[in-house]
Order: sequence, then C-alpha cells, then structure tokens
Amino acid sequence: MIPIFNYGEQICSSAAVESSFKKLKTVTMKNVVLPTNIEIFLENHVMSLKGASLIRIAKNQSNMSPYSSTEEVEDRYNTDLNHSFSFNLLETHDVNDQQDLGDNCLSKNVSPSFVLEKFNDYDENEALIVVDTVNEQTHFNKKITLIDELCCKSSNEFNENNPMSVDEDIENNRQTSFTEENAALEEWNRKSLKQRKSCSYLVPNPHLRYLNLKNSNKIQSLPILKNGSRFQDLKSSKTINKTDRVVLSNTCAFDALSSILMISYCDSQMYSEFMDSFNDDKYFNFISSLVKNGITSSTYTKRTEVIMLYLKPELQLLQYNITLAKCDATMGHVMKALLKDYPTIEEFSKCSSNICIKTSKWQVMYLTYQTGKNGNLSGLQHFIKERTGVEYLECSENCDGMKAVHSKISTHHLFIDVLQWEGNDLTSSMCSTEAASMVQVKLSDIPQILVYESITFELRGAIHFYKGKNGLRNSIGHYTAYAKRGTHNWELYDDLKKRPIPVKENSLILCEFLIYTI
Repeated sequence: MIPIFNYGEQICSSAAVESSFKKLKTVTMKNVVLPTNIEIFLENHVMSLKGASLIRIAKNQSNMSPYSSTEEVEDRYNTDLNHSFSFNLLETHDVNDQQDLGDNCLSKNVSPSFVLEKFNDYDENEALIVVDTVNEQTHFNKKITLIDELCCKSSNEFNENNPMSVDEDIENNRQTSFTEENAALEEWNRKSLKQRKSCSYLVPNPHLRYLNLKNSNKIQSLPILKNGSRFQDLKSSKTINKTDRVVLSNTCAFDALSSILMISYCDSQMYSEFMDSFNDDKYFNFISSLVKNGITSSTYTKRTEVIMLYLKPELQLLQYNITLAKCDATMGHVMKALLKDYPTIEEFSKCSSNICIKTSKWQVMYLTYQTGKNGNLSGLQHFIKERTGVEYLECSENCDGMKAVHSKISTHHLFIDVLQWEGNDLTSSMCSTEAASMVQVKLSDIPQILVYESITFELRGAIHFYKGKNGLRNSIGHYTAYAKRGTHNWELYDDLKKRPIPVKENSLILCEFLIYTI
C-alpha cells in the first residue's frame, strides 16, 4: 500500500490495515453487538484509546521516578539486574561484582535506570553468544566493557544536571514527527492547474485594481444572428413600405460587429447606459432589443431596415418581386457606416501663427496599430499613450507657422485595426491597409485592459477574418467574432452556426479588429 499524502513508509501489503481492523473488531468492540451505529462505535473507540494512553503515561512516570538514596538505587539496580538477565554469566558472580558494576556507572553520574533500560532492550540472543565463550573471566570482562560503553554513551547523550532530559528527548522526537506530518504535501489530483489558478486569490492579477463591481451585469446566454445567405432557414423580410420583400446575402461583417456590441451591452452596465441614451439611433435600438427580447419574428426585419439605411448595399431585382441586397463589405466599412457619430478619436488642429487662422476638426473611426514581425500586441498600451499625444506639423506652403494636432479619445469605446507588414518599410505611406496580412495571435495574449487617463477600457472581443483566395483584407471571405465573457471564458459567434461555441483562451485567431468598451 502506498500512502496517499506522501507521508510514512510504503507498505508492500495490507497486513497493517487488516491487523488494525481485527483489533477493533475483536478487542475494542468485543462486548458490542455488531452491526452498530456510529455513536456507539466512537464511544467505545475513544474509551479504548483513553485507556491505552493512561497505561502508557503510568509506565513512563514509573520509569522516571527519582531515587531518594544511594542504597535504594543500588538495591533496585541489583534487583532489576538479577531479574533482567537469566543467563549463567550473572549467576556465577556474587553481589559484590554487581555492586562494582553499579559503582562503575554511578561514578560516571549516570542514572542507573537508563542502564537498566538499555539492559532490558538488549537482545538476549546476543547475551547468549557471550555465554558460549571459553571461560567465565572472558565473559565478565566483556560484560564490563559492554556496561562501560553504555555508561559512556549515556553520559554523552544526557545532561547530568537535568534529570528530565529523557522526557525532553521524547518530546523533541514527538515534535519532529508532527513537523514532518504537517510539512507533508498532498499529491492527489483534486483540480487541474488552470482551475486552481483561476479560483485562487493567491494568484496575482494585474487587472484587479481596475475592477469595478458596478460595471458588470449578470452574464447571460445570448442569441446568435443567422447569416442572410442561409436562405433555406430565413424567409425574405419586408421593408418599410410593406410591399417589397428583401433577401440579404453575406451579412457576416454586420453580424460579427453586432455580436460584440451585444455582449458589451449585456456585460457592461455603463456601456448599456451609453447606448440607451440615444433613443433615436436605430442600430443601438436593434442591439438592445437583441439582449432584452432575443431573436423574435421581427428581428430580421429590423436588421434589414438597419442595413438598408446605413450600409446602402447593392440591390438586384429577382423574380416574384423579391430584391437581393448584396451586403459584401469589409469590417472597416461597416464600422464607419454604423458608428459614424461615435468615433474612437476626434482630432483638432490649430496653427500657431497669428496670420493663419486655419482650424480643422476630423474624426477617426478606428485606430491602426502596427505590430512587429512577431505579431506581439504587448505594446498596445504604449501605442494608445503616444497616439493621443500632441503632434506638431508644418501648417502649409504659404504659412510658416506650426500646426498643433490635439487628439481626444472616446470615453466609451475603442476600435483598433491590427496590421502586420512583412516588408522592410513598415511606415510607408504608399502601403494600403487593405493589402496588409492578418496577425495570428492567441486570445490569451491580447491585452485585457487599456487605460487612458482615468478611463479604463476592457476587452470585449476580437474580429476574426477568413480571407479569400487572393489573401487580401478586402477580398470576399467570412467574418466571425470571438467574444470575451468573464476572466478566462471566450465564445465564438459565427452566423453560420446555430449557437455560440465556447473556445479555449489559447486558441489562435487571425485578428483584424479589437473592440474595447468601458
């Protein structure tokens, strides 16, 4: 049997356990009718242990009782010596020889009880070997040598001024055994390493200082929008005029962005209040209805109206008064169309010259972050700090002044376009963002928190793009959304699936956009 807690010696059989069980059954429970209940068992077992402890205590106290006189010591020593050894060596010598032996030990200031204990523990088989020697004088000399060794050993081990040194030694041994038992480590498989880390407060979490308990609503299961190309599952939708019927195609970009904003509305109380403050925004009303009401019969009609209003897709007339709306678009185009009034950054420029009075203002819908060759996103926080700093540029050819560009970041959300150039000139203005390659990154490597001044933005999701045959970002492909729910939980929202799919945080994705909200 192998100990579970890595404490104690390994036993090759179950004999010790069976012996203990036999003692319980035949000794402790001898007068108890079996089977019995737990109360009677505990009562008898505790009484048995208590009795054994009392016997052991009494034995220890009798061995350690002090002696009142030398005569009593010698008498007890001689008596115990005569009763302890029954072999011929002790019978051939008189009491005077034994008295000399006692004086030999007493001259070394050692308690005779310790010698008696050593003699009692001494194996009789070894003593009989001494008897089988040639003459008795040799036996006597060997016995004297044995007693001298025991006396010298006892004088070195125990303090002559402390008669209770034996008790202290026993107590130290007991404490040592307790220390070994307390320091033993359990090795049974209770939880995985990931579960212990995620559930333990001992694991340092750098994001705890940004935790806002009022920011999170109750996490709930959310629906998933079906792609308009699934015409077998969806019926055509009516438009506002109630006469024409519209069929949508390739709505994955719209559905992916809507899924992450839907999760932001559900998981963040502050962001839901921000979206509810715009009652006249049809897209925000559509997002809030998904969370509050789920997928209903009017959901896809509302989606058609929003797409027709904001995206203005290409229309193609089909038979039976059905119109096909081609919703092929990049994620950047969808963001600019749906969230044009809620940019990530607003920039202002003003010339320092008193002659030039040019001032301009423009909106940046999303930031563009250039990663290194390894696709690392660890420098995202530093990029936000640099991007929002003041930039000084030359005003124009006809003005000698310097133009100061100030940036004001949004207080509600951040949309970040992630790029990776494989060439040497990574900052060339001739490079088009649509031709950049996708960044392959683990979900766990994406920064969870971004801080700007006193505003804390939390990661809500990442947009994944399955690129087409030509490999460009503007090619016809398929968009999916990886949404972050909780600390280590991620869900895949694919409008070609029936429901959200849980994914591991070490999954690799081709990241195109990151979305952060308050």
